[in-house]
Amino acid sequence: QLPEALAQRLARAYGSRVDALLGDGDLGAEVAPGLFEAELHYLHASEWARSADDVLWRRSKLGLHLSAAQRDAVAAWCDEHWQAARAIYRDGLRDIQANGTLPLEMQRQSRALFYHVFAVTPLVMMAEIGTRRGEDWYGMENGALHRLVDLCVRGLMEPATFERIAAKSQEKPVNPRAGWLPLYRSRFPERVPGGTLPDVASKHRWLGGDVDVLMRLLPASSR
Repeated sequence: QLPEALAQRLARAYGSRVDALLGDGDLGAEVAPGLFEAELHYLHASEWARSADDVLWRRSKLGLHLSAAQRDAVAAWCDEHWQAARAIYRDGLRDIQANGTLPLEMQRQSRALFYHVFAVTPLVMMAEIGTRRGEDWYGMENGALHRLVDLCVRGLMEPATFERIAAKSQEKPVNPRAGWLPLYRSRFPERVPGGTLPDVASKHRWLGGDVDVLMRLLPASSR
């Protein structure tokens, strides 16, 4: 049973989404008065919150009701989870080989290109979030993500290029599933040739929504 004040605040703030926030009902630890881990996890997973300022001032006005020490506790929680996300991301980049391939995806044989393109999706989205915090995740591990994207772009332009690497004919037509491409191209236009790639939808559930919206939300200085 939620405390009445907390239940009312969550209902006002999230409406019908409160069920998704509460999940199985486990609120987790109380990081600051009236602010539990379940809400922080929801804000990070569903509302692009990546810092204490996002949580306390942009997605809510809870910062008005917390002391400096309590706001610091929220910042420490966010920073701890950000460090964990960075480590997971870096670990994923280490799978990218010098030629841009992913060994596990190469095992997909005739669908290797499809799954390489698909694998770029979370990496680009996370790199964009990193950029929003002033960090260059695109450059991590000696630009590993660029190597993967370059390979995928070449494969989408000319599947035979990828077939030579995979030593296997690729499924055609290639379903690009590359909604990340407009976002990547907006940041690195010199790396993506124009007019030669298949049309890709910017909105897909695998991207967590519409990439065009994310582009509008990102500060101009970060793109």
